[in-house]
Amino acid sequence: MAHRFPPATAGQTASIRPVAWAVRCALAAMACAVASAAHAQTPAAAPTPAVRVPAAKDWHIGAGALDAALADFAAQAGVSIITPPAWVQGKTTQGLQGLHGVREGLTLLLAGTGLQAVQSADNAFVVRALPAATNADAANSAAMGATLPVVMVTAQAVQDGTTEGTASYTQTGPSGAATGLALSLRETPQSVSVMTRQRMDDFKLETLTDVLEQTPGVSIERQSERNTFYVRGSAVNLQIDGARRISTGWGWNSHIVHSMDDLAEIDRVEVLKGSSGLMNGDGSYGATVNLIRKRPTGEFQGSAAVSAGSWDTYRLDADVSGPLNADASLRGRLVAAHR
Repeated sequence: MAHRFPPATAGQTASIRPVAWAVRCALAAMACAVASAAHAQTPAAAPTPAVRVPAAKDWHIGAGALDAALADFAAQAGVSIITPPAWVQGKTTQGLQGLHGVREGLTLLLAGTGLQAVQSADNAFVVRALPAATNADAANSAAMGATLPVVMVTAQAVQDGTTEGTASYTQTGPSGAATGLALSLRETPQSVSVMTRQRMDDFKLETLTDVLEQTPGVSIERQSERNTFYVRGSAVNLQIDGARRISTGWGWNSHIVHSMDDLAEIDRVEVLKGSSGLMNGDGSYGATVNLIRKRPTGEFQGSAAVSAGSWDTYRLDADVSGPLNADASLRGRLVAAHR
């Protein structure tokens, strides 16, 4: 910028002319510096305007269809909500009540729908699907302020393989006949046949001989009062609750092993076919027949039965079971049969 400084007039003295000249030069230099700085400065980028979120307000949006609720929310908040129609069609919301900000309110409105809102611009939101990993977390967070319906869970506290009361011919619980471990029949690495209490009652199988006659793969040799059981050409090992029973040498005497003469107290009979030396030591390799006794129950129950048959056969059964103290930690059972 050029500046012109005119000469002094006739009335001015020579003594003040140098001072005026210096002042004018200083002002001109300052003006040039300011102008040069203005020309040298490059235009700065315009700052990004901050996204404006409306203040909190008192919401009154009822539960119902999600698309209608979003339209109501957008009208009350003065914002735009963008989402594909297919994502909200058919979905419902619990509504929105109370004092909340726009972002918080929109999050609560979408709770449990698998959707989330992302602010894309000033007063504009885009609704999109939640990532699969966060769907459960979002539902839990939304449920913190809501009352969930009562959920009833029913489970079997004890799974010991008991067949009494199941009305089934198959065993669903664990068995320890093969390894001593509580394994299911599918997990057991050997063939196991189970005669349940229901089948023994329905077919009137009152003795061990009666049961083994109907067990596949078992043959019985009867001689007077001695019955010998064979599986795969060899004698079998007899157990009660997994404990080895005494053998008479070449057969089983029902008068010596009284608990095998009548099965009134037995819940099920498990027949493990094949070698079972792991559980029986020097026992026979044909099979192991394990008689599992009934267990006392936590609630009182009782039953009695009278029967009559051919050859002057009469029978009386009684079974009583229940707790022996208030909290049922001590239980008892009495089973009696006379024929």
